[in-house]
Amino acid sequence: MSMYSRLLTSHPLLTKSVTSGVLFAVGDVMAQGIEKQPRWNWRRTYRLGLIGGAFAGPSLHMWYGTLAKVIPSPTMQGALGRMALDQTFFATFFISGFFTSVGMLEGQSVEQIKGNLREQLLPTLKTNWMIWPGVMFLNFFYTPVAYQVLVVNTVALGWNTYLAHVSHKSHSKPQEEAVELS
Repeated sequence: MSMYSRLLTSHPLLTKSVTSGVLFAVGDVMAQGIEKQPRWNWRRTYRLGLIGGAFAGPSLHMWYGTLAKVIPSPTMQGALGRMALDQTFFATFFISGFFTSVGMLEGQSVEQIKGNLREQLLPTLKTNWMIWPGVMFLNFFYTPVAYQVLVVNTVALGWNTYLAHVSHKSHSKPQEEAVELS
């Protein structure tokens, strides 16, 4: 953990982005295992890792830093305020951005992406609101800002598995992108 702490100090954005990318990719591998895919789709895993590293890591880093400036109080009211802003605004932005990124990287049309958002955003937000408010309150109350992305990434391993599954349940990629799992 001391090496991670040093990297957070010297390269905070890069450290959080790499961590997010790796855990998004691991979440996708887990999702494909749960889906009992006969073959591992490594391109799908790569795309999810890319979304984690290029979208999730940077946006979480910037958002938590902004929240700490907007509501700097480490009190219970401060944590509740951060959690309310996070779950009201950022959750919608993040989940929309995730589904949009998946669609773009998979070559979907704008109309397909819009259709997927119409179909998947509200149910995913509802599931989000069953899990994340409590996690985020505890994270904002107990965790120093520098480590908040790590806490979220750790808890999000299961969430990323869920997102990977939900974002791919209505379509699959051709078999030539897959590698035999057995």
